[in-house]
Amino acid sequence: MARMTGNLLYTLIHDFLTDYLPQKRNCSRHTVKAYRTALNQLLDFAKDQKQIRLVDITFDTLDNEMVAGYLDFLEISHGCSIKTRNHKLNCLRSFYNYAVMRDTSLVIYQADLFSIPFKKGVKAETVDYLSETAVKILLE
Repeated sequence: MARMTGNLLYTLIHDFLTDYLPQKRNCSRHTVKAYRTALNQLLDFAKDQKQIRLVDITFDTLDNEMVAGYLDFLEISHGCSIKTRNHKLNCLRSFYNYAVMRDTSLVIYQADLFSIPFKKGVKAETVDYLSETAVKILLE
């Protein structure tokens, strides 16, 4: 594992994606890719919103407002479904859980992120089936 020097955020992201998920949690490469994508998208969104370089992004940059804005951006601009939005939020929550395991001083950032609720989806409409009479007629 890498030492926590320099920008702590990027050290933890690296260790999370290259060691924790594939080695400790035995996640598939597809799962790791999904988590990487969620984190990369958030970082790109923050960079564009704050007009700063990626290297200047810290845990302070990724506050509740930034993450909520990112999730709204996914829904509005990218047309992502509520399920996709919630999946991205879950990926970020998993990363923050890992970050707190590595450095407990990050718990304040975790609490901030966890204040963002999962969005409830629209219930799927029930499928109307053929009546018993219609099935009998169809089978005859």
